[in-house]
Amino acid sequence: MLKKFFVFLFIFLVFPIFGNASMGSVVKIGNKYYETLEEAIANAKSTDTITLVSDVKLEETLNINKIVNIDLNGKNISAPSKVFLVENGTLNIGGTGTIKESEPNYGAIMVVGSLDESANDYSVVNIGVDVILEGWSGIFINRNYSSAYGVEINFSGKINSVNDTAGGEGIGIYVNGNIKHRDNAPVVNI
Repeated sequence: MLKKFFVFLFIFLVFPIFGNASMGSVVKIGNKYYETLEEAIANAKSTDTITLVSDVKLEETLNINKIVNIDLNGKNISAPSKVFLVENGTLNIGGTGTIKESEPNYGAIMVVGSLDESANDYSVVNIGVDVILEGWSGIFINRNYSSAYGVEINFSGKINSVNDTAGGEGIGIYVNGNIKHRDNAPVVNI
């Protein structure tokens, strides 16, 4: 009887540590689990894929300034406004799931271009076929002193545009009206 008790105690104490590494985690890279998406992005290499293991609710916008690959894995990411801000980076979103502004104001993903008119691939966003973007706009290409050089959007998903918090009617993909340059203008492939 005492032997059974120690076996049970061993399993009870050790299994949660080694058998369920995802406990309390929201994302993983390979077999390593992270409690926040921010932490995973900070630790991700350009070839890594961050896979969601549960829904992610952000308190504020996540800035993307390197190559980040995310597999939604049937889960969702939300933030009050502007879930992602891509500036001088690449954001690749695949899998199935939704990226959503919970208090719509700008867009699920905001993209800012370079001031350098010769910049290529400065801010790149690639959205997979089973990804849904929901917000005032799905993607908002914003100006950087009236310039957005080196912006490329490759979109294969779906957009649910909704009214913003002030009641303004939503838009699918928005290019800020102050972006007027013709050479190296933002490229949007749908």
